[in-house]
Amino acid sequence: MDSYDIQYFPQNYCINDIAHLAQAVHNHASLLVIGMPGCGKSRLLDFFTNRTDVLAKYHLNPTINFVHVDGDTISDQVTSMYARLLLALNPKKTSFDQPINMLKEQLLQEVSQIAPEDDLVIVFDNFRRSLQQALGADFFNFLFALRNSRPRLNLSFLFLTNLQINRSGFYKLERLFDQGIDHAICWLSLLNEADAFFSIERQWRKAGRQMENLTDAHKQAIYKMSGGHALLNRYLSHLMALGEINADSSAAELLRQGSLSAACTAIWHDLSQRQKNLVIDIARQPNTAQQQHPEFGILQKVKLLDENGRFFSPIFTQFVHTQQKSDTVQAIACNLSRTNLTLTTIDQEAYTVPLTGLSIRKRALLCYIIANFRETCTKDQLKNVGWTADDLDGVTDQALSRQMDDIRRWLREQPQLNQHLNLESVWGIGYRLLVIDT
Repeated sequence: MDSYDIQYFPQNYCINDIAHLAQAVHNHASLLVIGMPGCGKSRLLDFFTNRTDVLAKYHLNPTINFVHVDGDTISDQVTSMYARLLLALNPKKTSFDQPINMLKEQLLQEVSQIAPEDDLVIVFDNFRRSLQQALGADFFNFLFALRNSRPRLNLSFLFLTNLQINRSGFYKLERLFDQGIDHAICWLSLLNEADAFFSIERQWRKAGRQMENLTDAHKQAIYKMSGGHALLNRYLSHLMALGEINADSSAAELLRQGSLSAACTAIWHDLSQRQKNLVIDIARQPNTAQQQHPEFGILQKVKLLDENGRFFSPIFTQFVHTQQKSDTVQAIACNLSRTNLTLTTIDQEAYTVPLTGLSIRKRALLCYIIANFRETCTKDQLKNVGWTADDLDGVTDQALSRQMDDIRRWLREQPQLNQHLNLESVWGIGYRLLVIDT
């Protein structure tokens, strides 16, 4: 028996998540499938779409046309997505070097050739945010039109993605998400004990180990350390089968294993800086006030935190203790009278700083740069801001440089600002205000 083949998975594998997917497909609805990196999104869809007995269990027609498009095989070039989708619908296609409008026409033709009574489900795996941004409104509006081209409207879209996705960036396609976009999300679960044990046994066989050497104590230790995270569970099983770790290995010892550290790093990189800061605070000193943080509920939905606000895995907890907070700026602005500026961090800490000590000219220059935060302001733009039209002819680059040096010095003297902001010279062009990378 090939213990790695999804045909041998138990029929009730990840039963809650499968039920959610089945309901969406049954209703011809579209769905976002969000989970931590490594939680098993792709395998879950593989199991769901390739097991006729599972489809029958949920009263779905085994003749459903499932079409898979892997985002990892697509560049951020818009034509690449249309070409991949066309290839997925018709693997015999060989020529894709065509304008987008022609690719769209061919996609509409391919979809129209599927019998009207046959359901069609297009699965976008590894659908990353950069791809979503590159495609823009036109792509999602086209998917909406593609669905409307079906006489029975029996076309669903499943997007397998992560926390970084912009949930309001699907444009017309949002109409296909039942009850609104926020209610059309399948937040993937972690493996329960039975599914985790099945995965452990599968890895044990794959490593060529005798099953009698796999005790309940081994399985319980692996499950406790992985927290049901599919990739951590798999790596831990493999390492224990090879004898590289044991049931008594500490979280710190386990984190020294490259595969386990890489899995935690992938989860970490999926978090926004604001989420990272909250996670670090929880690891250092948990308190009930953190439960009111806007991101706390999201971290629970994605199962990084359990219902009690604890991390899903001791290994990940250990990983978080090695990280440092970053007070990245969320917003900065001058008031209309240019008497003070306000800086807000991603943790919603706000600082109001009076512009005392700066001349009217320096205030004008600073507020202009702040209004163009992170953008390069050219020397000519700044001269027009800081000097009157009558004085411009005599203003040299050196004169502007002296003004900017004074502003830079003033920023460094402000304790609320010097840890956040850096006034950078752009050689030969001008200046820009950036966040200090911490």
